[in-house]
Amino acid sequence: MEIPDQQSVVNALTASEVQVVTNIGADDMDMMRGRHGIKLRTRLANNSLSLRMNWLRPPFNNLKVRQAVLHAASRHQSTSCG
Repeated sequence: MEIPDQQSVVNALTASEVQVVTNIGADDMDMMRGRHGIKLRTRLANNSLSLRMNWLRPPFNNLKVRQAVLHAASRHQSTSCG
């Protein structure tokens, strides 16, 4: 899903309308720190991304869904790297 502006991204994340976002501005990161249910991660030096699913909320509260996402992500990583 494409979210048009940064404030909408923050609103969707805090309202649990989205589970994962890939880019948050530095000002918004400061505001999000310490909020219940939100975990901030930075990109690693090699530009790879870390994925953390919110297992407290659907659909990621289902173990089988989390396993399917991890399986799909690992298959994508192995095919895109080489």
